[in-house]
Amino acid sequence: MAKKKVLIHSVNGTEVQSVADQLEANLYVETYTARHLEASEATLKDKKVSIIIVHMDSLGVDEVKVIRDLRALGNNIPTLVIAKDVKPEAETHFFSMKQVNFLSQPYESKDLVGLVHKLMSMRGLPQQQFQRYRTDQLTSIEPLSGEETLNSTMYNLSEGGAYLEFEQDSDLRVGDIFRLKVKLNETESSYQLNAKVVWRTRKGRFSGKQGAGCQFIKPEEVYLSLLERVQMRFFQIDTRDDLTTVTLNHIENANSFGLEQALELQQILSQISSRVLLFQSVSSRFFCTGGNLKRYAHQSTAEEGRSDNRQIAEVLSQLCELPVLKVVWVNGDCFGGGTELISCFDLVWASPHSFLGFWQRKVALTFGWGSYARLIQRMKRADIKRLLIQGNSFSAYHAYQLGLVDKVFPVSSFDAELEKLIQNEQALPKGPLEVIHKLEESNEADTFEQLWFTPEHREILNQYKNKASKT
Repeated sequence: MAKKKVLIHSVNGTEVQSVADQLEANLYVETYTARHLEASEATLKDKKVSIIIVHMDSLGVDEVKVIRDLRALGNNIPTLVIAKDVKPEAETHFFSMKQVNFLSQPYESKDLVGLVHKLMSMRGLPQQQFQRYRTDQLTSIEPLSGEETLNSTMYNLSEGGAYLEFEQDSDLRVGDIFRLKVKLNETESSYQLNAKVVWRTRKGRFSGKQGAGCQFIKPEEVYLSLLERVQMRFFQIDTRDDLTTVTLNHIENANSFGLEQALELQQILSQISSRVLLFQSVSSRFFCTGGNLKRYAHQSTAEEGRSDNRQIAEVLSQLCELPVLKVVWVNGDCFGGGTELISCFDLVWASPHSFLGFWQRKVALTFGWGSYARLIQRMKRADIKRLLIQGNSFSAYHAYQLGLVDKVFPVSSFDAELEKLIQNEQALPKGPLEVIHKLEESNEADTFEQLWFTPEHREILNQYKNKASKT
């Protein structure tokens, strides 16, 4: 097998030779060195180079231009830049380049050799753009797939990721997402990060055990990954931009809502990060017909049903407190527990053909999922008790008059209404929404003071300040 070819470009001849010696002593490579752009161009034309290494004292705008020129000559092959730092004025230009990795000086020989080896042998290696720090920190890994927690040691850390070696063999694969728990020995505390496996090794260079390089990721990436993995039986999930749509699909039992549906919904709620949540039904006949009476009918003791309903009430409480704008689209009949479900939403929309009803009395019950406290914020207490006593159905328009529904419009207008809602939400500050959901008379002053001079509030004040300075 022919040796892979490495071009090392630097104005400092001593440093160039040092890099070449380290690579040739540890890797099956042939190195070519150049101190001028013309010499590098000639090498790139004549040789099939696998990687470009650029060695500079410090990266400024002019140095970034040199790197761009080299990559253009080499058809944008993987590039490793070694430097002491990146000047602030060059950061945006440098870190916007694809397949360019950064190794900060000073570095250890094994860091250089390991990174060059990975760049030559692995496709799609994430860019190393952050300064690395040597560590020897105990950590634990909690795979989101539900597997057992792994004990590990973190030997390498940067702002963008880390290198870990495991205490025991692991089935983690490239692309798997996990929670990394870093134990801070000095303070006897810990810190959690979301991370994704980007490469694996069977034999780590520190302990000789299995190891992995991981990239730190944002919460929304975790959410999307979880939705892909969770096998949903009763709900369909769709996330795009600032909207998450949750669709109840239990049509074989008239879209009833029981413990199984509540627990599945709980999984979804724990991962939602969109600004708007839309809840709807797959059926235009039944939105939700209440609790799962078939399940209750097979229970042998009162405590079984009581336990079910306590858990459902807890999930609905979590739904109510979810710090996003929640809208429910009642496009079909909504009875009993279905009316308790919609009481958790900020906005209740309904189509004209939909009927609603407090049917709890028809099964010898009353409200049981915490909805009465929520309904009295929407409706008159006398109306609630009257409708509960009568157990009758009423139209969406009547529900609108009572305050149970906020808006009634035909199905043909739904998309336009939703788009208008999302645009309005995007134009408003995000911060106050969470505390508004918890706003009470007793905490009004504290809530106001909590929001005062937050970054969002200061930004708006600055806009008025700037307007005033122009007049």
